Amino acid sequence: MNGWLGLASLDLLVIVVYFAVILYIGYRAMKKIKKQEDFFLGGRSFGKFLQTFSMFGQATSAETAVGMSSTVGQKGLAGVFFNVLFGLATLPVSWFIPLWCRRSRLMTLADLFVERFESRKLAGLFSIAQICMFILVGAMGLQAMSKTIMAVTPKPQAALSVQEQVEYGQAMRLQVLESQPAELLNAEETEEMDELRRIDPRSHFSYFNKTVLILVMALFVVMYAAGGGLEAAVWTDAIQSVFILILTTMMFPFAMIQLNQLAGTQGFIGPFEAVHGILPSSMLELFGSPSLAGFTWYYIVLLSLVGVAGGFAYSNNLVVFAAAKDEDSARVGCMNGLILKRVSTVFWVILALFILALYGTGVKDPDLLWGMASKDLLPSGLLGLMLACLIAALMSTTDTHMIVISGMITNNIYKPLVKNRSEKHYLTAGRLFGLVHITGGVLVALMGTSNLFEMLVFVMMINVTMGPSVLMAFLWRRTNTAGVWCSMGVSLLLTLLIPMMMSWSPAMRENPVLHLEIRSEASVREYTAREWDVEARQKQIDEWNALNAVGKAEGECQEQLTVGERFEKTFLPPAKSVFWEKGIKLDEDGKAYGAGLFRADLYLMHKLGLDMSRLGVPAIESLSLAFKLVFPFAALLLFGWFGKPNNKKVLDQFYGRLLTPAQGTREEDAEEVALTVKDPHRFDSSKLWPKSDWYIRKWDWQDWKGIVISLVAIISIWGLMIILANLGR
Repeated sequence: MNGWLGLASLDLLVIVVYFAVILYIGYRAMKKIKKQEDFFLGGRSFGKFLQTFSMFGQATSAETAVGMSSTVGQKGLAGVFFNVLFGLATLPVSWFIPLWCRRSRLMTLADLFVERFESRKLAGLFSIAQICMFILVGAMGLQAMSKTIMAVTPKPQAALSVQEQVEYGQAMRLQVLESQPAELLNAEETEEMDELRRIDPRSHFSYFNKTVLILVMALFVVMYAAGGGLEAAVWTDAIQSVFILILTTMMFPFAMIQLNQLAGTQGFIGPFEAVHGILPSSMLELFGSPSLAGFTWYYIVLLSLVGVAGGFAYSNNLVVFAAAKDEDSARVGCMNGLILKRVSTVFWVILALFILALYGTGVKDPDLLWGMASKDLLPSGLLGLMLACLIAALMSTTDTHMIVISGMITNNIYKPLVKNRSEKHYLTAGRLFGLVHITGGVLVALMGTSNLFEMLVFVMMINVTMGPSVLMAFLWRRTNTAGVWCSMGVSLLLTLLIPMMMSWSPAMRENPVLHLEIRSEASVREYTAREWDVEARQKQIDEWNALNAVGKAEGECQEQLTVGERFEKTFLPPAKSVFWEKGIKLDEDGKAYGAGLFRADLYLMHKLGLDMSRLGVPAIESLSLAFKLVFPFAALLLFGWFGKPNNKKVLDQFYGRLLTPAQGTREEDAEEVALTVKDPHRFDSSKLWPKSDWYIRKWDWQDWKGIVISLVAIISIWGLMIILANLGR
């Protein structure tokens, strides 16, 4: 490939121009910043257009499109369809959250615990939890981005250094050893394979150095976001969101042409026919898939409710919504951005099927599929645009998260410690504290830990424990500080602290009493053989013949398949550990141990007399979700009913603001808030029950319109995915 670092000159030019434009936007925004509200909330001046793309940018990350090929390959179309359906289920609630966030007039979500519960300690705890979570989110984005860029800039074998050639040879040797049945390897070969697995040699090398690449991307985000604040982040999000939409459609025509040539099909329907002719039918099932046997209707309902409850604790949402110039812009922007994300996801799924049909069987690492397809399918210039789109996907989340974190550190940790300083001092501190997020994300990304995703899921549990407190703070006047401490404290203890301590204890992990497993029944399905099925069956036959030659084959050899032949496939789900998230595994000495986090909530139910061995996997998973959902709300309700409420004057002012419509200008809004300060109950008539402690508004035309739009969007996007998935069948 001509050019520099494995990229053509035109590709490099596109990337350089893109970077220059983003830096210019950051510079222009920096000149407008005069105070903290300008930096952290963009002066609360963003209209529907910017709110739409800001929300879309927040909902879309660097690994969303890139990882879709891997996700579809592992979970099948049914697994991804379930995720899309789960995301759509939250749309109706998303019409009301922006309204509360904008009317609260808060600068950070942690401020809620100060202004509503009069507790800086709760605000500090919440801030620390959010900082940890967003650092891990940033690290995942940096890792995904670096991996994709390295995939599209491969070194040819002739350009490898001596050390890289040695490592490449080790990777090829490992591939040969792993391709053989374990029974055919002698002791020396088995030992060699184990050693190579520990080394984990690379077979793919790039012109880019991963460490340098991550550092450069992080530095670039700091350069425009730390200077221009949220305004720079939101304007660049708008540009980057357009790039992400270009990314969604860019590869379609090239992939479709290539598939038509590969499969001998033609026209628009041809690539869809090719997908159904190449990929196994089990991968393309939407309903009744064995991979979703555990997803009962009640499990899906509980998971949706847990997701909604936890969603209230994402502090970046408040910043995005609070930055709107009025509440209508916040609501419309949120709904538009989320619908745009869900529609894009459907097309990413279809594109992932095309890529899998083209490359899936011959690629060891599925995370490289998107990069390989980009390199092979896109001409010069468009490949550079693709890289710019992927970088945009990373930065559209990282920049806003950086502003969110700097705002929480400044207002909820630094200000209480360093009081009575000037506006300029806190503004400078906010710019510097943004480095905490970027630096933390870089360090975690460079660690390269394989447990990064598990760490992210683990930290996101914190949101599930904190979300109910945030929701009830908006809805119920009797929610008090003691209830919040109990709700969050005990939930954190059972979902975070105890699981961590138990997973560190060898005695607990090796305790056979905690090794209870539930085994699901096998299911047999009948399919029509596709090319993947034929290749998989032939591999099984070759392995059986090799084992049979040395007298180690078991059972009878299976018959060969031909494309179009009907055959039965047996699915035997693996045993599910009740108390350990990653199941029961064996160490090098053959001793069983519990892997992953300890599930303290299920163990507590077990000790209270619930016989887990009599329950199926769906019931056990649903019980765990039910506990995570019910306990936080139960604690808040009990302490609220029987405990002492917070200061009446503080509550009057908070809920008075919450019922006061946000105005389009700062001056008009300040006048309305001043009137509410004098008479906090002037909008009580807008409550559904004016004399009660519940602050549920009467729905007006805007509320009903949002609900109808969200329901229409759910049905339409659901139907679109079903139609596209069955096209060409």
